[in-house]
Amino acid sequence: MAAAAATALSGLAIAPKAWSKTMLSTGTDSTALAVFVGTTPCGPIANEFTGFPAQTCEKIKWQLTLFRDAQTGRPNTFLYEGTRTSRRGTWSVQRGTPFHPEAQVYRLMPTPSGPALSLLSVDDSVLLLLDEELRVLVGDAGGSYALNRLWCKCPAFWGADRRRPPQEREENAGALLFGSG
Repeated sequence: MAAAAATALSGLAIAPKAWSKTMLSTGTDSTALAVFVGTTPCGPIANEFTGFPAQTCEKIKWQLTLFRDAQTGRPNTFLYEGTRTSRRGTWSVQRGTPFHPEAQVYRLMPTPSGPALSLLSVDDSVLLLLDEELRVLVGDAGGSYALNRLWCKCPAFWGADRRRPPQEREENAGALLFGSG
């Protein structure tokens, strides 16, 4: 299984170390809720949040892990790892944008400081980067500002209690990485 995971992940340019239990731990009573990955164009909002210098930027790789409080299930911390940089902080869920009052928006606040980032949750599988006015960032022919959920059936990701995503999620997405069996 580890070899299959490493092979599947190598095509996504994500190091297998991302699945170790210690990498997913925040040192607090947290559990990993989801990992989102993507490669986005460079742009002011993406460059500001990631800290990647705009003058040398072609694309930005993202691996965003969202953690929740193990007791309450509420959002608590995030870990961004990307092209030459990483950031930690807190995140929250907000409701609504000026263009869609029922939209679910994830707000990432880096610590100790740094520009916040807003992400539109399209569904459980896709997050779109938003600008300061909560409008979806539009990419170009080279790529989009979308992050896609990375699905895994590995116990280290789902925690000591071996929780799995809901059955319909495994059938729809998890099988794509590790097969149906």
